[in-house]
Amino acid sequence: MKNSVVKFDPNEVVFLTRKEDLEMLAKECKGLTINGIEDKEGYAVVHEKRMELKKKRVEIEKEGKGYREDALAYQKQVIILEKEMVAIIEPVEKELQEKQKAIDEEKLIIERKILLPSRKLQLSEIDIEISDDEILAFDSQGWANFYSGKKLEYAESIIKKQEAEKEEARLEAERKQKELDEQEQKLAIAERARAEEKEKAEKALEQAEADKKEAVEAERRRGELEAQRIIDEQKRKEDARIAEENAKKVAEAEAKEKAEAEQAELEKKKRFQKFLSENSYDANTDELKNDGKSITIFRKVASFKL
Repeated sequence: MKNSVVKFDPNEVVFLTRKEDLEMLAKECKGLTINGIEDKEGYAVVHEKRMELKKKRVEIEKEGKGYREDALAYQKQVIILEKEMVAIIEPVEKELQEKQKAIDEEKLIIERKILLPSRKLQLSEIDIEISDDEILAFDSQGWANFYSGKKLEYAESIIKKQEAEKEEARLEAERKQKELDEQEQKLAIAERARAEEKEKAEKALEQAEADKKEAVEAERRRGELEAQRIIDEQKRKEDARIAEENAKKVAEAEAKEKAEAEQAELEKKKRFQKFLSENSYDANTDELKNDGKSITIFRKVASFKL
C-alpha cells in the first residue's frame, strides 16, 4: 500500500518503506566487518550494503521532498519524520563508510611503503633524517614540495660553507704574508748587524797590525798573542756568520717551499672557481658531487608538474 500524507495531518504520513523494514535493514548491516585488506568478499559485502542503505536514504529523502511539496502547512512535520527515518540508517551508513575508508587508507600506506627506500635515499643525499611515519604521511605532490624545499636549503648551506671557507683561506693568506714580511724585516736587521760587526772586526785587525809594527821588541810576544787572539775571535765570528747564513738559507728555502705550496693551493681554488664559472654553475639548479678524485656538476634540466 502506497504511503500518503493527509493534508494537515502529518501523523498519517506514510512512506513506501516502513520504519520496521529500515530498522531491520540497519540491524542487519550494523554487524558487518572487513577482516583486513585481503578480505575482498567482506569489502564487497560492506560496499553493497552501504549502497543499499544509501539507496534507501535517497528514496526516503526523495519521498519526503514530494510530501513537503504538497503543502507548506505540514512541511515541517514531514521533515521531522524524514529525519527520524534517516537517523535510523545514516549512522550505520557512516559506520560502514568509515570502515571502508580505514581499509582504503591502509592500502594507500602500503603503496607508499614501496616508495620509502627511494625517499630515504633522497633525504640521505641532503643530510636530512625524519621518521618513516613522517615520510609515509606525504602524498606524491606533498613529498615533491617538501623535498624540493629541503634540497634548496641544503644547497644554500653548501654555498654558505664554501664562502666561509674562502674567507678563512683569505685571512690565512694575509696572516702568512704578514709573517713573511716580519721575517724579511728581521733578516734585514740581522744583515745590518753582521755588516757592522764585520766592519768593527776589520778595524780591530788593522789597529792590531798597526800596534804590532809600532811595538818594541819587548812587546813582540805580547803583540803576537794579541794578534792570535784577534784571529781566533775573527774565526769564531766567521764560523758564526757562516752558520747563521746557512740557517737563513734553510729558513728561506722552507719559507719558499711553504709559500709555493700555498700558492699552488690558491691556484687550485682559482681553477675550481673558473671551472664553475665556465660551466655556468647555478647553485639553485645544479648539484656538486665529489668522489674524492674529481668534482662533477649534475644539472637539473627541467621538471614536469603532475
